[in-house]
Amino acid sequence: MDTATAQRPECEAFIAYLTHERNDSEHTVKAYQRDLNTFQDFCDDYFGGAGAWTWESVDRLAIRSFMGELTRGGLTKRSVSRAVSTLRSFYRFLNERYDLSVNPAAAVRLPKLTQRLPAVLDRRQIED
Repeated sequence: MDTATAQRPECEAFIAYLTHERNDSEHTVKAYQRDLNTFQDFCDDYFGGAGAWTWESVDRLAIRSFMGELTRGGLTKRSVSRAVSTLRSFYRFLNERYDLSVNPAAAVRLPKLTQRLPAVLDRRQIED
């Protein structure tokens, strides 16, 4: 990820919304910001430059390609799911605040996560 990526005004507004209106934790806001920066960098490459795309021009195929890129980069299914959830929240924000008519992230299926089984207690732990 290029940390020097200039954020688009919509991203800055979304981060302000998370911080001041939703009162999300600092770690949550940083994770959302990191996911959005990574997605912006991906879209710049995918569409051929920063000026070659808009939030409205992003489609389901672009988001699926983004998921593949994250997976090839070594991210776990859980991290890929979080990144897509970030995009879903961001596009809902764009729909509400900027009257954007699309939400391509809503149509994307999340990777199936493996279920974690609960730890088994031994007899001594049960009796204590």
